[in-house]
Amino acid sequence: MQFYLFTTLVIDCGDAPFKKELKDGEITLPVNRTTYFGSTIKYKCNEGFSLVGISGDTNVCQKDGKWSSQSTPECLCKQIFLYSSLTAFKQYFPDDTFLYTFS
Repeated sequence: MQFYLFTTLVIDCGDAPFKKELKDGEITLPVNRTTYFGSTIKYKCNEGFSLVGISGDTNVCQKDGKWSSQSTPECLCKQIFLYSSLTAFKQYFPDDTFLYTFS
């Protein structure tokens, strides 16, 4: 009779490079906040903001024990540019108030 002994290797990426809160956005953590191989953290910015500092919108614990991105993402305000004959390319941001008259 032969016996085989199997062991499993648990790959843990540890704390992900993220803030506890994503200003102007939200972070969806893995179930039970696990940081094991395959765990995914999802980032989403509020309307009017763009996610920067990370490729895509997820960070995944990889088989080498590292997160797919070591960067801390941020949500930055999308800029709106309007052309005016009086001022070339004036810069506005969401929630700015302005009056523009077409002639």
